[in-house]
Amino acid sequence: MKFCWSTLNVNNMEESLKFYEEIVGLKVDRRFNAGANTEIAFLGDGETKIELICNDDQKQVNLGNDISWG
Repeated sequence: MKFCWSTLNVNNMEESLKFYEEIVGLKVDRRFNAGANTEIAFLGDGETKIELICNDDQKQVNLGNDISWG
């Protein structure tokens, strides 16, 4: 099975980037603001990426419901 990306909503972008960069070993491919209180980062250097979305308006991420496969 192939997939292009996995989207994860996160509570803290800096903490999440630190985990994926230092522990998992992924590099940030792109990082940008996507609205007033939303930031998006794509990690990975191959055809499959992990997308992190941090929305400051979202109080708490639901780990069961806030994952999307693309």
